[in-house]
Amino acid sequence: MIASFHIVHFNRRYFRQRKKKPDRVDGLQFWKPLSIGPDFKSLPHGFSRWDLAKPNFRRWAFLGVWEDDAAVDAFLDGSVIAQQWQDHAQEVWHVRLKPKRTSGTWHGANPIEKYDGASLPTGPWATISRGELRLHKAHTFWLETARVAVSDVLQVPGFLAGIALVEMPLVEVMTFTLWDSSENVMNFARKRPAHASLIERDKNEHLFRGFFYGHFYPYASEGSWFGENPLAEVPSSDSSVGVQRSEWPCTN
Repeated sequence: MIASFHIVHFNRRYFRQRKKKPDRVDGLQFWKPLSIGPDFKSLPHGFSRWDLAKPNFRRWAFLGVWEDDAAVDAFLDGSVIAQQWQDHAQEVWHVRLKPKRTSGTWHGANPIEKYDGASLPTGPWATISRGELRLHKAHTFWLETARVAVSDVLQVPGFLAGIALVEMPLVEVMTFTLWDSSENVMNFARKRPAHASLIERDKNEHLFRGFFYGHFYPYASEGSWFGENPLAEVPSSDSSVGVQRSEWPCTN
């Protein structure tokens, strides 16, 4: 089982994307269109909570879980959704992900349960985090913890790129981040006070009613994310990382 993540910058605003799985794609196990908030590195100095929460309806992200690479290839080569990306986007970035570790649930289930991550390299690394906020705790997250955690991640060595994502506005919040190594991911998760404080507050105050977290090895990437591929120059023991795959549809 593998995953793929896609960031699509459309030529115009789209206030909705298809919510069901792409049609006639064998091997697709899980599919989610996701609204994109800010790119963390593009946030202005002293950014506000609104800067962090506001959506950008020209940019959307898509997460798929697949049986294998052949299923991803079939989707990118023949689906209506991938054709829409090619026809109506000014920029697309794709990455394929091998799961290293996942925990928690996504609407009551873990969408990525079958994998063997024991032999994967230690870098580069990708993370997906998703929390379902309790409605009466949403103000605590947005007013007191989110801005502090994002401000801190920008200072962590090895952080390459990251975006805020939303499934349901304000209460189903996500992040996708890229790192140069698993060591720097764990340094942020376990040792940085801002992230540790968020975890502690959740333990004590039960901010989330559900939480999913995944670590992934990004073994192939293509296209551009604000003009560049953030993984293209990252050293790896796997030579496929950063390789440009011409069969993947992408408009720059």
